Amino acid sequence: GPIHSHLQEQSKSYDKISLTKNDDKGQKKGAYPFKLGHLEKGRVLGRGSFGVVRIVSDPDKNVYALKMISKLHVVAHSQQAHHVSEKKVMEQMNHPFLVKLYATFRDRENVYMLLELCNGGELFTLLRAHICFPERTAQFYAGSVACMFEYMHSRGIIYRDLKPENLLIDGAGYLKLTDFGFAKETHGKTTYTLCGTPDYLSPEILTGSRWHVFVEYYNRSYLHMCIKI
Repeated sequence: GPIHSHLQEQSKSYDKISLTKNDDKGQKKGAYPFKLGHLEKGRVLGRGSFGVVRIVSDPDKNVYALKMISKLHVVAHSQQAHHVSEKKVMEQMNHPFLVKLYATFRDRENVYMLLELCNGGELFTLLRAHICFPERTAQFYAGSVACMFEYMHSRGIIYRDLKPENLLIDGAGYLKLTDFGFAKETHGKTTYTLCGTPDYLSPEILTGSRWHVFVEYYNRSYLHMCIKI
């Protein structure tokens, strides 16, 4: 179908990018070649308690989203392990429906994540505007989300924060999952951790029960309902 055709096409370009393979000189093969100072800053895409996300471009005229995170905010909220985990998880993943992490930087005041740009905004914005998707579009988006989670679960990763705010729309209209701060490697093991956004939590998580990867089917079902109504 159209989803798998898109996945096959996009995977070819994604496979050219790697943050893990080394060449003979010990440099990362395919790693991002430019430094923070090489990036030209554009308009602000969004602001939050963590910092700012803005459009940037590099000397090759490639355009990205640069997420700037205040070190003071990270330390004040004891989020050091949280951000290290997010970076680790994102570096492992390479899928057309997951926002790509190209590089990370840091200076005295901030840490930075150079991310794939999705200039269509959040799915949440469309839902809040009471935009009603045609049945085929709703089915396509539901299928896209299923592909995202099939990929992550096959690698032993649970996401733990699925909601419309974390689904971005790229320039071609496809959904991209972002914000992997709660993602965790479990490799099939159960967990007790209470995390996520209250409105979207499954009963197992809310009651403090031991839960498994399958609770994310609850989140997906709730999201599908939001898209279709």
